[in-house]
Amino acid sequence: MNKIQNVLLWLGILLISVACVDDYFEANPPLPLDSPYSVLTVDDTELTGGESTNFTVRVVDAPGLVDSVAYITTDDKGTVVFDQGSLNSVIGSESGTFTGTFTAPYDASGPFTLTIVVFDAQGEQMKSHTMSETLTLTYLLDAPTFTLGANDAVLTPGESTTVNIDIEALGGIEDVRIFSNFGQVVLDTASLDAVRGEETGVVLATYTAPSTPTSTVGPVTFTAFVVDQLQGRETRVVTDVEAPEVTVEYTLPAPQITVSGSNVVRAGTHEYVASITAPGVISDIEVSANISTRDEEIGTITIDDEALEALIGQTSGELPISIALSGFIGYVDLNITVTDEQGRVTTETYRIRIDP
Repeated sequence: MNKIQNVLLWLGILLISVACVDDYFEANPPLPLDSPYSVLTVDDTELTGGESTNFTVRVVDAPGLVDSVAYITTDDKGTVVFDQGSLNSVIGSESGTFTGTFTAPYDASGPFTLTIVVFDAQGEQMKSHTMSETLTLTYLLDAPTFTLGANDAVLTPGESTTVNIDIEALGGIEDVRIFSNFGQVVLDTASLDAVRGEETGVVLATYTAPSTPTSTVGPVTFTAFVVDQLQGRETRVVTDVEAPEVTVEYTLPAPQITVSGSNVVRAGTHEYVASITAPGVISDIEVSANISTRDEEIGTITIDDEALEALIGQTSGELPISIALSGFIGYVDLNITVTDEQGRVTTETYRIRIDP
């Protein structure tokens, strides 16, 4: 009986000891080991698109043993392939060397960062070491080139013409965009689809001049962009204003105005007549008077409303104008502005001298 009691006693003591040890380690976990330390070497740091270079990672010391590796590249571009045999040789080791290959992307140029990360095997306390190398990348192919040409050099309001975009893109044609400073230009997407991926081709667009040009006449400036398929390289071309491909001209001449009446007067009320010719049809008439060389209005202007209304919609006619001037000696400008249905605007200034 005593022997059984002794055995049970010793078992109890042993269980208590194990529990105490477990509690101790839970309360006092082992200190984490140092981070791994590695060195990255890249054979060639200057690459063109599509070129490859080898790199070497030497794990100098990994107290927690190597668990895994990863890579990071600028904008996630390019391709990294680890040599699996050399990588397997360092997994689970404190030191060693593994290699890999980096292939430059076609769609990047300039400074580019290749980063390799080595992780150790310390579980929740895993540590890592990050190494980076800056490479210099160059595009493999030239950027696209292209010219713009229009079938018709001169348009009147509302007319259209075809614009030809003649492209050479060694990386293959991918996308084309075109804009105009006024009017509307629409890309023919079917013509783009027909040459997409080709090194050369002509893409078409249709330009339409504004139907009511107002101030939007004269040289049309086209701005076009072409992007290649392989590299994503974009070229921008703006047509020359001095040698435009398309010019929009008014259909009819601008309004003409002549003013009759005395240009030397004394204070009082004076009568004038504005004779107007507008092949583009009169749509608006404005009359004002101001002190010469200044914006300050002067005098009282009276216009026959019936005569004014009768001129609207006509191509010619006369407008009687009465102006009362007092309390001023010097020069006054009588201004008549006529706008036609084309949007063309003409202003005639008639200078009147007021004597004492």
